[in-house]
Amino acid sequence: MNNANANIVTLAKMVNEKSTQFIDARKGLAEGTHEVDFTVRVQGAISVGIAYDTAPTVSIPLLEALALMLHYCGITREHAKTMLTRILRESLEINGTASGALTAALPWVTAMVETIKADIIAELPRQPRKGVVRTNVTFTEVTEPHTVLN
Repeated sequence: MNNANANIVTLAKMVNEKSTQFIDARKGLAEGTHEVDFTVRVQGAISVGIAYDTAPTVSIPLLEALALMLHYCGITREHAKTMLTRILRESLEINGTASGALTAALPWVTAMVETIKADIIAELPRQPRKGVVRTNVTFTEVTEPHTVLN
């Protein structure tokens, strides 16, 4: 195993703004500029999961696909703009947010979303993903005086 790669991945994972260490440390850090000069020791282990493949939902350019679908259906740009504006305005009027409003207002939207997932996205080529990295490490600040090399 390449320890340099494992070290870099471990540090990156631990510095991630979603890590509990970051969140806890950030809560105790006051506004302003803070001088830092420290050395840490990192001990523990990381595990790397098996690579897998997944449906390409994240990589689908949704707005471009929607525009192209409207074009293929023969809908003009102005008519598509008018329809989309109406749909979005109505969905916002239901509860002040578009989140879930379309599905709540139009039950067939739910069925269409399921059809898209089952029949369309399932037919797209799968996308490879790296395995999940999990860390079980501790950080200890090294308090020994350090030597400055010239």
